[in-house]
This record gives sequence, structure tokens and C-alpha cells, in this order.
Amino acid sequence: MDLKLNNIKHNSKKNFKFIFLLNIKRFRLIDEDDSDYKNERKIYENVLKIFDIERVVIEKFTIDGAYEDQSNLNKLMQIFKNSHGETIEISINARDFEFAEKLANSKLDLFLGFFSFMRYRFLKRIDFNDDKPIDKINAKSCIVLEGDKLIYPYLKYVPERTLDSIRNEVNEVRFTNSIDLKIRYNLSYFEHYIELMKETKNDKSKKKLWKCLTEFLRLYYDACTEKNLPYAFLKFWMIGETIIKKISGKIKDENLLKRLEQVFKVFHNDKFIRNRFKFLYLRRNELVHEGNFEQITYVDRNLAKIIADSVLLFYISYMNDLNNLAEYDFLIQNMNKSDNEIDRYSLVLKIISKNR
Repeated sequence: MDLKLNNIKHNSKKNFKFIFLLNIKRFRLIDEDDSDYKNERKIYENVLKIFDIERVVIEKFTIDGAYEDQSNLNKLMQIFKNSHGETIEISINARDFEFAEKLANSKLDLFLGFFSFMRYRFLKRIDFNDDKPIDKINAKSCIVLEGDKLIYPYLKYVPERTLDSIRNEVNEVRFTNSIDLKIRYNLSYFEHYIELMKETKNDKSKKKLWKCLTEFLRLYYDACTEKNLPYAFLKFWMIGETIIKKISGKIKDENLLKRLEQVFKVFHNDKFIRNRFKFLYLRRNELVHEGNFEQITYVDRNLAKIIADSVLLFYISYMNDLNNLAEYDFLIQNMNKSDNEIDRYSLVLKIISKNR
């Protein structure tokens, strides 16, 4: 193992390009004169930039350089062109493919997680009345280049069989079943959170806050696309639990529930859900410790999702105002204090500052 790691360290970094076909409805060139279309596409491209991802304009796609196996690569890109989905490129510099692939998939999940959150935040608890996944947004196919070499899919020996398999994947992304992001209905909302996230990402003093956010958004995407209902419930519940524990460290169960409820009330003061916190936590424990899958319902999952929405929105909304997790913890501990208590605390802080 040590020898292998040592060899990897001494390898020079290589550039890997991961070209993903998404089941997101493509922004087509024929709609260029539509102002709503332009605004929507601009928002989409700005989200890509936040996560260092490039949009591939498939109608204008050209291949630079003398790529090996050029004929097969052209065939692959033509298959992508025949789809109705968006295509993106994630460029990774790494010493080996496995690490590059891990980083590329991580960026992809982060990007898709942001869209899942923006599109499905705070839907009503009865909006998803079955055990199907909340979101179906994903990548349907992938091409990987290492420098000027096509390394995936591997087409050297049975190219037609492999190409047929990719055609079948791509054919699933048709105009009728590709996902309309519907950004046009929430332009101002998207613009606000894009600016907020850009400012946080570019602020070096908030590197830890940004790193935590990327973890939370990946968890959110994983929960939204989970096909197993009990696991989806657990994953949504764990988002809120993970955020609180990141902020407050190890805390007792009763304090965890108390802080979840405090944060929940900031954006979503639904008494019915607040009264279900302990019940949902009991469901969580029965699932984790006893393997009790049968009792979990889509209502449980939806309630856990609304709690996750609240806690994640709380975290995102205060990223520009707060500098670190300790300040988040201080905010949560004091957000329910009375005006008189806050005034007294302010006085005490002034005394501390004065006596330094």
C-alpha cells in the first residue's frame, strides 16, 4: 500500500474531462431571441460557474487537438447531440483516474443537489403521496477524456455493442421526459441565493462554512433521489441532524431535538410538524437500531424533508452574516431569548470588551 501511494505521489498530474449528459431539458439555440429563455439559461450557467462546471453547447461542440480514436469520439458526441438533455463538462487535474472520477462525481452531485433544493424546498407534506423518489434529476451517460485520449467508454474491441448501449441510455432523455428546471418561475429567488453562495465561496475566511455546505447539498441530493422510502426518510432526517451536530458538536438527544425545533421555527412554523419531532426521532431510532422498515410512510419522509429544508435554508441564509460554526451555535442558543435577555447579554458583552 505504501509503495502504491508513493508511486501515485510521484506521478505527474493529468487532465481528465468528464462530459456528462443530464436528463435536464436542453436550452436550445432556436430559442435565443426569447428574453425569458435567456434569463433562465443565464441562471443555469451561473449555477454551473459556482461549482466550476462548464456548459457544453452541444450544437456548437468541436473537438480541439488530435484526439486518439477521433472517429469513435465523434460518434459518441453525435449520440449526445441527438438527445434532448443538457451536456456539461467537469475538468479535473489528478494523478490517477479513480481519484479524478471521485472528484467529478462529487461535483456533479453538489450541482444537482443545489437544483434539487431550489426546486423542491418547502413543498407541502402531501405533495408527494407515494413512495417514489422526490427528484429524478441525474446524469444518464458519460464520456471521459484523459488529455487527448478517449478512455471511457472503451471502444477498441466491440465499439458497436458499446455504442448501442450508450444510444439506449441517451434515448431515455427525450423531450417528453427530460426535466424542465422551471427556473423562470423563481428567477429572483435563484439570483439571491446564487449571489449569496458566490460571496461565501470567494471569501477565504469562510472556507469551512463552504466546505460544510457542499457536504449538506450532496446529502440533500442523495435523499431526494433515494428510491427506497425508509432510507429516503432516514436520509432527510440525517440532513437536519448532521447540520446541527456540525454546528454544535456532540449534544444530547433532547438538546438536538430542541435545536432542530428552534431552527425549524425560523422559516417554517408549522405546529403540526413541530409536534411530530419526537415521533419522527423515534421512527429514526426504530429504523436504525431495530430495522423497522415497515412503519415508515411517505408522510414521515415528507415531514423529515420539510425539517431538512428548514435547517438547510437556515444554514445558507446566514452564511454571509456569520463567519464560523461557533457563531451559528451562538445564534441558535440565543435566538429564542426575550428582548430583555438580549439587552442584558449585550450589556455583559460590552463589559467584557471594555475590561480587556
